[in-house]
Amino acid sequence: MAKGRVRCIGTSIRLKSKFGAGFIANVSFTASNYNPEAVKHFFKHNLAVVPKEETKSHISYVIPHDREGFLTNFFAELQDRQGEFGIADIQLSLTTLEEVFLNIVKKAELETAVSEGRIVTLTLDSGESLEIPLAAKYVGIPGTESSENPEGMMVEVQWAQDDSGSLCIAGHSPQMPVPAKARAVPSHASNKNVLGDPRTVYGIVYQFETDKIS
Repeated sequence: MAKGRVRCIGTSIRLKSKFGAGFIANVSFTASNYNPEAVKHFFKHNLAVVPKEETKSHISYVIPHDREGFLTNFFAELQDRQGEFGIADIQLSLTTLEEVFLNIVKKAELETAVSEGRIVTLTLDSGESLEIPLAAKYVGIPGTESSENPEGMMVEVQWAQDDSGSLCIAGHSPQMPVPAKARAVPSHASNKNVLGDPRTVYGIVYQFETDKIS
């Protein structure tokens, strides 16, 4: 239940499949001879995903459910190339129930934020600031359109809950192209892009079919 409404009901597997972000892939490297750039290129080229978390010893990915059909061959090849990439261990799992419930809360917060026009500031790695609705997950960056990426670039925003239970920005992914299937969500920020202070940049909120609550 979130915001006074029942948002989901079912077994843990069904909830993870329906409301989870997808599959979590964790790749750990050996102490020597590791090649994280080659691994990142392999994931991006075959699954069109970028790291969610990255350290010197491991990389984590969130793989959307719609890539499931590619996973058997993908991980078979990845295992065959473990020595080449310097991989010590590969783990694949579904998102946890905690992540599922947090995801549902974030979606409920986004619905409320969009209807009420609640805005927070997201600071990009470049130092540029975007005003975005609270709990927005995928945010497009205005002015990044190009011939290579006609829809522009976006980031995935990571959210956490503070001590009072309120959502706050925990970080964001590297910039990635906006997929053609992405659908812009109308919000108060969209109107402010036209009517507000021209010095303020408002992010474009995108939604995918798997992000909808049904």
